[in-house]
Amino acid sequence: MLSFSPALQEIVWIFAPAFTTPTFQNVLVLLVGAVMSPKDRTVCGMLRAAGFLAKKQFTTYHRVLSKRKWDLLLLAFLLAGLVIALIPADQPVTCAVDDTVVRRWGKKVYGKACHRDAVRSTRKKVVHCWGHKWVVITVLVPMPFTNRLWALPVLPLLYRSEQEEKAEGKRHCTCIDWARKGSAWLLRKFPTRHFILIGDGGYNSLVFALWCSRHQDRITLVSRFHKHAALYAPPASRKKGQRGRKPKKGARLPSPQQQADDPHKIWTKARVSWYGQTVKEVEMIWKTALWYQPGHDPVPVRWVFVRYRNEKGERKEECFFSTNPQMRPKQIVEHYVTRWNIETTFEEVRAHVGLETAENYCENAVKRTVPALLGLFSIIAVWFRKQWQLEPPKLQRAPWYRKTEPTFSDALCAIRLDLLDHTFLSDPLLRAGLDLIPPPLRDFFIQRLVQAA
Repeated sequence: MLSFSPALQEIVWIFAPAFTTPTFQNVLVLLVGAVMSPKDRTVCGMLRAAGFLAKKQFTTYHRVLSKRKWDLLLLAFLLAGLVIALIPADQPVTCAVDDTVVRRWGKKVYGKACHRDAVRSTRKKVVHCWGHKWVVITVLVPMPFTNRLWALPVLPLLYRSEQEEKAEGKRHCTCIDWARKGSAWLLRKFPTRHFILIGDGGYNSLVFALWCSRHQDRITLVSRFHKHAALYAPPASRKKGQRGRKPKKGARLPSPQQQADDPHKIWTKARVSWYGQTVKEVEMIWKTALWYQPGHDPVPVRWVFVRYRNEKGERKEECFFSTNPQMRPKQIVEHYVTRWNIETTFEEVRAHVGLETAENYCENAVKRTVPALLGLFSIIAVWFRKQWQLEPPKLQRAPWYRKTEPTFSDALCAIRLDLLDHTFLSDPLLRAGLDLIPPPLRDFFIQRLVQAA
C-alpha cells in the first residue's frame, strides 16, 4: 500500500470506484511514476520514475492500459465532480471546448488519421500531421494565487475520421457532434448546475447553437459569429382568424458586417478584459436577432461586433454571439477571451506531462492514455489549489527570472516534493540516511530532482 500525504490521498481515493482493487494499486504506482518522470510518459518511463515502488512484474503495469477493465466515463464523472465543486453553487460553471491533435506515427496505431495541425498552420500555409484529434471539454477554475483562470480538462473525446467510422458501420460524428454529446453528458450528470460553454470559430454551428438554445435554462453557448450571418427580425403577430402556418421569422435584417460598415452607426466605447490579463479599449455595436438557415428553426442570439487597435496600430474587427439574448455585450466579449486558457493548458500538458510521448497502439491503450494524462493535469492543479489555501508552497525563484504568479511547473514541483516527503521517504531508515547528508547539499539535490521536467 502506497502512502500519500492526507491532502493528496483525499483526492486520489475519489477515483477508486472506477477500478478493481488490484488494478487501482497498479494505477497508483503509475500515477506516482507519471508525476516523477522527467520526460516520457510511457509505461516503462513511469516505472523507471516510480523506482522501488513498482514491485510487480513490468507486464502487469502494461496491462493496466491495454487489458484491465476500468470505467472511463465514471472516471470523467468523478473528476468533473471534483473540479466543479471548486465553483460556488450559485455561480454558472464556465467551460471551454476545443480540439487538439496529438501527433502519433506507426502503422498499427488505432484511430490514427491525417489532421490539420492548428498550431503550425497559418492563413497562407496549412500543415497536416498524423495522429489523434481529441475534443476536450475543460472547466475554467479561478485560482487564489493568480488572476488567470485555469482550464482543467474533465472530458476528452476521441474524434475519428469518417472513413474509419464508415468501415466499422458507425455514423460519423464531427467535432461539433462530440462537443454536443459532451455538453449533454454534463447536463445529465450535474442537473443542478448552469453551464456557459465557450468555443472558437469551429463551434459556431447553427445546429449546435440551436441545441443550446433549446436548453437555455441549463446551458449558454458563446462563440465567434459569422460576420455575414443571415439575421431576421422576430415574426409579426398573427391577425385574428388568419389561416396558414405560423411564420418562423420576420423581415431580413442587415448582417453584422453591413451594420458595421454603416457610416451613420453609433459605436459604444468600452474597456474590456483582454488577452494576457490586460484591459483593452474597444468599440462595440450589438443587436438581438434570429439567426436562420434553411432546414432549421431560427435561433435567438445576441451578437456583438468589436473593433480595436492591435499592438501595431492596425484596426481589427471580430464578431461574437451568445445564445442567451439577455447576456450583456461586454460580458460576451470577456467570456470569449477566457477561452484562450484552454490553449495554455494544451501547451503545458505537452511541455510538462508528456502528452505526445506515449508509444502504445492498441485500442484500449489509445483511448485511455490521453484522457489519463489530461486528468493528471487536473488532479495536480486541484491538489495545488487546495494546498495553497492550507499552506502556500515555497516557489523556486532565481535572480534572473522572477515569476509574478505560480504556473503549472510550480504545481508539478510542489507535488513532487510532497511525494518525496510522504511516499519515497516514508520509511524511517531512508529518512535517517538522508539526514546524514549535509543540509545544503541535500536541499540542492532535492531541488534539482523536482525541477527535472
